Amino acid sequence: MKYLIYLTFVISFNTIYSQELKLVGDINKIGSSYPAMLTVFENNLFFTANDWVHGPELWKCDTLNHLELIDMDTLSSSNPSEAKVVNNKLCFIAGKCHYDSIDESYSCTHKKLWTYDVNGTFDSIPDSSYIFSYFNNFYKYKNLLLFFKVDNNYVYLWKYDGVNKPEKIFEYKIQALEYTRLGGVVCNNTFYFFPSAYQLWKYDGVNKPEIAIDFLKDAREVIYGNLTAYKNMLYFVGSEPNYNSQIFKYDLIHLPSIAFPNTKYLESWPGDLMVFHDKLFFGVEHGIHGRDLWEYNGTDSAIRVNDIYPNENFTQPGDFHIFHNTLYFSAKDSTHGMELWKYDDVNQPAMVVDINSGPESSDPNRLVNFNNKLYFSADDGIHGQELWMLSDNQTINKVKRQSNIPITIFPNPTTGQFTISFGSSPIQKSLVEICDLQGKQLLSETFCNTTTATIDLAGYPKTIYLIRLSLNGEIIEKKISLQ
Repeated sequence: MKYLIYLTFVISFNTIYSQELKLVGDINKIGSSYPAMLTVFENNLFFTANDWVHGPELWKCDTLNHLELIDMDTLSSSNPSEAKVVNNKLCFIAGKCHYDSIDESYSCTHKKLWTYDVNGTFDSIPDSSYIFSYFNNFYKYKNLLLFFKVDNNYVYLWKYDGVNKPEKIFEYKIQALEYTRLGGVVCNNTFYFFPSAYQLWKYDGVNKPEIAIDFLKDAREVIYGNLTAYKNMLYFVGSEPNYNSQIFKYDLIHLPSIAFPNTKYLESWPGDLMVFHDKLFFGVEHGIHGRDLWEYNGTDSAIRVNDIYPNENFTQPGDFHIFHNTLYFSAKDSTHGMELWKYDDVNQPAMVVDINSGPESSDPNRLVNFNNKLYFSADDGIHGQELWMLSDNQTINKVKRQSNIPITIFPNPTTGQFTISFGSSPIQKSLVEICDLQGKQLLSETFCNTTTATIDLAGYPKTIYLIRLSLNGEIIEKKISLQ
């Protein structure tokens, strides 16, 4: 049975008094543990870290900030990399890695696809080691895990559904003098990806991928990366003759064009792109103010938000992340190194805290929302690059108002899997959180440029759960019954 539910209220949080910064743990006592791969699963934060005893291994942080080492291989380091939650399993890559004292790095062999389920059981996917001779980012698409492999001048795209053996769905031969670039994004319920700097492909999850743009044949540009979907269009960093990298836009029909002519500069070198409050934010070098934070509303010309570091070229805003309806990012100003900043789309951007006091940088990165707090990797100049947490010490005024957003949730009640429909127009980005009625977070997943979100509660206790949607700068709450 399908229920059409018009959400009766939207909750706005409008009173925040202070924020607290905390070092979660000094994992590497003699240097940096370099936390990476931060991923939320089963109300825990999983990540990779190196304590310099076991090497790079999988770690787990619970809601009380208790840290636990998961030593997958007692004879060598497993060096887990990448991670996505697919069909209620944490999927990641791990292998057998040994430290090379000459190169001062870890060399890894026998890489396999591993899963970790709700019962705490690890499992390696049989015959998967051949897939990962070279490997790049995981992508989540229609409850599928998509990933690349590069081997012997070929680029392959694979899919894994969390149950069956991984399947190869695409291969591309790299031509002479061709740049190998890898990346992808979901736009209008289609997965767009590029296996090189000269071609853009699309995949609908069912049929074989087909080419969308042949840059060598049809266009002058080459694609560098940062594929981002915004208002049913693709934006990416690329280049054209006589200019270095620029931001281009592609309407999925016509050839790409420079997105922001007013930012066009010989060496604009754009950085990360992020959709926030229905605007596209990015860092770009303009030639006058240096590389600063810019925004675009989809209609007018792009505008510079603020000159964080006047008369210098190295503001370098990046590592964008949304937390508590605020855009967080790393940047530097005239006094401090690369630190954590925030922007609420109303007031001027402001530095959150000077983690590495003075002109040195803490280099905050790998930002992720967990347990209603912001976790990330940073270096305070004392403990090295370690795991940090930012929490809001806040008094919250909940303001309820009517909302006309039609949401379809089906089936409700459910026996496990259910779907949330956002309507006929794809949403730009929505964070979907599943919590118990006490507010404890069980699942957290971000959906981008789609009309639906599919969640699987199989294996969880049969009861009523809270669905919290962070959508268009609003918090929307409903309930689902698991039977």
